[in-house]
Amino acid sequence: MRNHLQKGYYEPPMVSNECHSGRQIIYQLFHKNSSSTSPDGSGGNMSAQENIENTIKSKLTMLSDVMIKTIIKRREINRVTSRSTFKPPPRVTLTDHKRELWLHTLADTSVSLKQLSRAIPHGLRNRTLLEQCMKHQVPIQRTLWLIRCVSTNEQRQLMRKQSTVGIPGNNYNNNSTNKWVMEWTEQLTMFVENVIDSCFKPENKDIWKFNLNYTVELVGNIYSEELMFRETFLSWVVSYFSKIVDKESVTVFDFKTLSIYYVILRLFWFKVISIDYLSKELSESLLLLIAKLQELPKNPKTDILVSSLTTKFQVFIKYLFYYNSDAFIIPNRWFYLKGFLKKIIDMSNPAVSEQFKLITYRNESLTIDDSYTGDQNFDKSALVVNKFDNFTRNGSDYKELLKLIFGESLPETNHDDPNSNWKTTLKVILEWAITSNRDSSTNLQRISLISSILKMRINQISLFKHKKSRLLRSDLEIEMTEFIYDMSNILTYDRKKYDVTSPSQFDSICLDQLLILISELYSMKLFVVSTYLRRLIASGVIYLIDANKTCYIHLLILNSLPMLNDSNSKNILKRLSTSTGVQLIDKFEVDDMNEGVTLFMNRVLTDTLEETTMDNENFNYFWSIINGNDPLGFGRKNQFMNMLIERFEAGLTTVPIKLTCRSLINLYNIFSDKFTMFPRFIKQLIQFLDTQKNSQAEPTILNLGTAQLLLKLVKLNEPLLTSCGNAETNAMTEISTVITSWINNGKFHMLKAASIISIPSLLSKVTQDAPKTQDNVDCSGLTLQDINTIGITSFERLLNAAEFSHHVNQSLSQYSNVVKGFNTGLEPIVTGVLSVLKDWKPIDFENIVTLNIKKFVLPTLSLDYEMSLKFILKLIVDNFISLQTVMNLFKNSQSSNKDEFSTWSNTRLVCDILFVKRHKFQLSKNLPITIPLALTWWALLMMLFPSTL
Repeated sequence: MRNHLQKGYYEPPMVSNECHSGRQIIYQLFHKNSSSTSPDGSGGNMSAQENIENTIKSKLTMLSDVMIKTIIKRREINRVTSRSTFKPPPRVTLTDHKRELWLHTLADTSVSLKQLSRAIPHGLRNRTLLEQCMKHQVPIQRTLWLIRCVSTNEQRQLMRKQSTVGIPGNNYNNNSTNKWVMEWTEQLTMFVENVIDSCFKPENKDIWKFNLNYTVELVGNIYSEELMFRETFLSWVVSYFSKIVDKESVTVFDFKTLSIYYVILRLFWFKVISIDYLSKELSESLLLLIAKLQELPKNPKTDILVSSLTTKFQVFIKYLFYYNSDAFIIPNRWFYLKGFLKKIIDMSNPAVSEQFKLITYRNESLTIDDSYTGDQNFDKSALVVNKFDNFTRNGSDYKELLKLIFGESLPETNHDDPNSNWKTTLKVILEWAITSNRDSSTNLQRISLISSILKMRINQISLFKHKKSRLLRSDLEIEMTEFIYDMSNILTYDRKKYDVTSPSQFDSICLDQLLILISELYSMKLFVVSTYLRRLIASGVIYLIDANKTCYIHLLILNSLPMLNDSNSKNILKRLSTSTGVQLIDKFEVDDMNEGVTLFMNRVLTDTLEETTMDNENFNYFWSIINGNDPLGFGRKNQFMNMLIERFEAGLTTVPIKLTCRSLINLYNIFSDKFTMFPRFIKQLIQFLDTQKNSQAEPTILNLGTAQLLLKLVKLNEPLLTSCGNAETNAMTEISTVITSWINNGKFHMLKAASIISIPSLLSKVTQDAPKTQDNVDCSGLTLQDINTIGITSFERLLNAAEFSHHVNQSLSQYSNVVKGFNTGLEPIVTGVLSVLKDWKPIDFENIVTLNIKKFVLPTLSLDYEMSLKFILKLIVDNFISLQTVMNLFKNSQSSNKDEFSTWSNTRLVCDILFVKRHKFQLSKNLPITIPLALTWWALLMMLFPSTL
């Protein structure tokens, strides 16, 4: 102390000479290793370039270490270790004028906060504080300082009140403080709402942008500094969005509000989705918004804004589904929102598709039975749509659906239900049939179902008395015309911009579906062309010089109909073509195409389509019509498909049918694409086969593979066949009856094919004559003579647990011989035995098959690669081993350590399995390999190279 009094106190320096530069020290550190590595190439065996690179790398590393140590040392020196002496500034009561001057001074950055901290105005709190800071354009950091000062004074006042009242304990302090922070957060949210609402008022047109930017930046800083209850604020972010979306109608003002809200949601997005209950509420609101935006009528003034908002909010939905799909457990509105979600996410990704199926199952399992109608305000339209959506699954009948739409109709009393309100319900169902917000795989099913219901209604109307019947049918025709005309105002079509492979995602109505529906209505005579033309003439659309968007739709509708013979129709079509500038695709005369179409269908039926080059040019032209997707060519395609189905029906009785896998696939490709022709085709084929004798000399169905393919096509299209019928039966029931008789009579290999292809509606009717074991294993596809052929003496020995492994390996050996081309006649028997053994013990079966591949395939893979590949493919096609098991088996094998495309490379075999070209191999006489791409490139890379990805 005496030394300090004599010489004064000063802090000792950290270094001997503070004025000394550190350049020399750092320079020495950089070059201390220069002698060991010289850039002239003398440093060992390394080249000069490598020496230079190593020197630079070592110097940069040294410089980084020096700078990091310097920063750490400076942080230690500058750290404040003494106790804080900060005290919140006291509050004083000021006049309005002085308070304005104080706030003006606060906004001036040249005035220090130390000068302002002597006192702060009383009365600046809650929302008023935020509004005054924004009004005076106070910088954000100064506003945060003022918020801290005010909040500290408020909490000190609460603590002072507690001590005055005499309430002991810290819990009361915490509760009172939390209550104040909660109220402050609510005031903050009210301030943000008020700013958003005021942005679009005329008096704020000059300052709204500053106010919005200031508010967003201020709220973001308050959140990051934890000057609020974060979860309460995030809850407001979601609830405010729900309040916007839950409005009955979306207006232009709501578009502007949504644009601002998008900025706020993007700012706090990752915080919101981390909280489960908020992410669930947010997911439902996002889907509702997309639904409302896509259902808006077209308006040139708002279409661009709607498209932009839809795209932006769809990104949120995709990210949330991939981040946490559990957020979409929303059973209350699932049936309405399911289609919109499926349209947004990437269903081509197997992982996403499987997750969507799981979410669908969980939502439907939580859905309350919609059959309850005790509530008088129950939405009938939603009930009808739900019944139609679940028609095949819930086993509803056509009469029930007909009653839901048209109510109780009593032909015997000539009385129609006056309370049915069928016009509104019918319009909803027609929109359901052509909407793009449902699974695209059910497009034909929905069209077939509504067509069946309308045919039943026509039959029901015919039972009324003549006058009443004519009146009811006229009402139905008028409603169809009105509906089609209304759709022309919703849909858009631009020939220059239209992409047939990916139409506009913002259209809730599918144009192709509408044209197919019109074709069906025209065939039922419910769409009257003369009435539609009179409506067009009355509207004046055909007289417009500059066509509007509806002209394109009317043009497509008229062009999709069969050839119009009257001059009035042709003139109107010509006018629309001229006004729109769209060149129509001319239809052809039936007589001109008759010979070529007949030859084409006969070649398909006799399986000689690809065995000759005759008329290949015409055949390619026919395939181009069948596979065409352009709406302008719909009329010609419809006309051509009608010709094909007629030639098919005629060819069944005039041509010697040779039904192979190839011919059956060609027939399916012809009659399954975007037309409701498949039920008619498959019914005619089944009925024709039923009349044939099961001759072993020249069988119509050549082998087991063809029988399996036929059953697979029936199973694949079971929902479509179920949706096509009448009040008594449907197409699936009729086909099941015929195939069941084949199975029971052992016709066309159906007994063995049915044991491989499982169709519940068929298996429930099959006569159970085959022996059953004590384990209830079904051997209906085998006979005692069959199993004796491969060396098994009885069914008891086949299903003896002690000999299970022996029988599997023995059957696999026979199976391998069949693949190699030996004893091909044993293929159905060996396949049937393996199927029985697999159904008995699936886990043990898969393990034995895997061990068999390891023992007999892997060691000889490089010696007989092609045959090994064929054997593995055959196992996968016959469902004796899963594709995933093969991937894991060959991925984990140590026979090859490098990714080489040689004959012994496992990687090559995996890639060949996944991407083998169609018809590259022939697994049986008429069964080519057609393996789908079960895994995407991403999934393939993840399995092959998990360590690098």
